[in-house]
This record gives sequence, C-alpha cells and structure tokens, in this order.
Amino acid sequence: MTIFIFIIEIILMISGIISYVQEIVTRNYTGTALGNICSIKERKHNIYISTYSITVKYKVDSVEYINRHMKTVGNNCDYRVNQKLNVRYNQNNPKRSRIVEDSGFVSKEKLLILSVVMCITAFFNIIPYLIRGKI
Repeated sequence: MTIFIFIIEIILMISGIISYVQEIVTRNYTGTALGNICSIKERKHNIYISTYSITVKYKVDSVEYINRHMKTVGNNCDYRVNQKLNVRYNQNNPKRSRIVEDSGFVSKEKLLILSVVMCITAFFNIIPYLIRGKI
C-alpha cells in the first residue's frame, strides 16, 4: 500500500512539473480574442477522472483559427459547446493559444507543497522498510 501511494505521488509530481512548464511556455501569450467552443470530446480514464479535448475557434486580424486544448479533471466539464470564452494567443504565432479561464496550471507554491508532502511520505513510509530490508 505504501509503494502504491508513493507511485501516485510521483505521477502527481510529474503532472505538476508538466503543468508548470506549460505555464512558463505560454506566459508570453499576450494577445486576447473571444473564442467559441466548437466541440468537446471526453475520454474516461476511470470512474473519477476524464480528459476533455476542447476545440476552440477564434479570430485574429480577420483570420480564423481552430485550436484544441486538453483538460484533465473529474467527471464534470465546466465548458459547453457554443460557449464563448477568452483565448490568449501568441502574437507572433496566433495559432498557438490557451484558454484564459483554464486554471489547470500548477504554481511554484503548489509544486513545492507537493514535493514536501512526497518527501514526508517517503520518510515515514519508505525509509523504515528500507532500513528493515523489506523492500
């Protein structure tokens, strides 16, 4: 059971790092446009978690762009087809965008807290087993 919890924490840590890197990459997306959700596709991972592929259409300088955004959440998606939302895009390359309302990014503080929790779990659960030679 302890190893299972530790593996879950490692998976959360990896997804947190990926999310943090994505936030850094999209930090320079300074252009804003009003977008419209064209479609939403759901992929269930289990009874608790689903990944949603959200296709958004938006215009920049009379050119229409269609972009797909992924969001992994519980079984309820906050977005609806034909919903209007704000899109932030890269002014040098307008086809690269992100949904402004998407709060899926992990901050440095949350990543630090997750790291501390992971270290505490390792210290209290994994280390004693290693000392006793049960792993």
